[in-house]
Amino acid sequence: MVRSHQQLRAVVGEAPSGFGQQPGTYHSDVIFLKGPLTSRQAMRVVKQRDEVDQAWPGTGVVYFARLSERRTQSRMSSIVGTPEYQQMTIRSWATTTKLLGLLDGRACA
Repeated sequence: MVRSHQQLRAVVGEAPSGFGQQPGTYHSDVIFLKGPLTSRQAMRVVKQRDEVDQAWPGTGVVYFARLSERRTQSRMSSIVGTPEYQQMTIRSWATTTKLLGLLDGRACA
């Protein structure tokens, strides 16, 4: 789980190329993981539907994007029924970057 401003900055900075940059086309989320769950373990329960979902493991997170026009077909909701879900919290990319912006503003104040 992200515990510091630096860690949140790393989550945003290490996002896959282009992630979150097409909000009209993709719904993009960050699945934050609570220890001891690793992104490798989480990827085992993150199901993806071809041509709808994309997922990438990160450090302490999984980046997940789903095609907006087909989001009702996404398998993201299948995560909820797993034991691993208890060690996750999911935030939209917009919320994640907004939080980083707020923390950056606070650090400058």
